[in-house]
Amino acid sequence: LRVCFVPSPPNLYISDHNRQLAFTFRDQISERSYYIASFALCGFSNLGSIGIQLGGLTPLAPNQGKKLAKLVFSAMVAGNTACLMTACIAGIFYEAGEQ
Repeated sequence: LRVCFVPSPPNLYISDHNRQLAFTFRDQISERSYYIASFALCGFSNLGSIGIQLGGLTPLAPNQGKKLAKLVFSAMVAGNTACLMTACIAGIFYEAGEQ
């Protein structure tokens, strides 16, 4: 079994758009807010990951399709929650630099 990672164009577009959006508004928000938003936007829990997980898991258990569909959505929600919690922890530990 050979597994390879090929980044999909929609995911790359969304991540690049989020990165550009963060840089666009950097001068309008505080440094702390910028770093918290950077952590929150850098997660891999997006709708494209549902398709990637289903595409990888369904051939392993073809008759469990409905259960896997529920499972991967729950996994995306859990991954998004973990990503947002990482941003919260980053906000807690952020220390302003000297100005």
